[in-house]
Amino acid sequence: MTAPDSSGPSSTAGGADPNGAAQPVVAALQQVLLAHHAAVFGYPALGVHLDQDAEIAHARADEAAHRLSRDAIIDQLLALGATADAAQADYAPPAPLTTASAARGWALELEERTAAGYRFLLLAGVQAGGSQQPIRTQAMTGLTGAAGTALYWRRLLHPQRPTVPFPGT
Repeated sequence: MTAPDSSGPSSTAGGADPNGAAQPVVAALQQVLLAHHAAVFGYPALGVHLDQDAEIAHARADEAAHRLSRDAIIDQLLALGATADAAQADYAPPAPLTTASAARGWALELEERTAAGYRFLLLAGVQAGGSQQPIRTQAMTGLTGAAGTALYWRRLLHPQRPTVPFPGT
């Protein structure tokens, strides 16, 4: 797996202890936060292109879940003494949003990006050492949730192969 780029504007210095043990966790939380920012932006934009009531309802629920997770991670970063990275002004879909299929594809990409962020957080929790069980639990819960939501969208796009062996890769 390729870890998300953590060389961005993340403010990790305030969240690091003197030995730097919290720094990988803060950087990984920033990556998860960026994925949630993208999803909070993307779901309303793609939702207007969906044509099935169940899909529209699912997209709304997904946006709400990402919004709650985003807000919780911002609070978590602040508690660690870090500054949460701001959302970008715009997020581009992988393809023009002109069809319901393109909208489903973007929803899938948003969930895969979120899963990748949580996989990175899991790795960071291990790398940080010490008592990081809450971080690893958070990462596994987030990864499982993103994988389940990705399954929903992938099943609509690729019914013959709705799952992947390693979500977030």
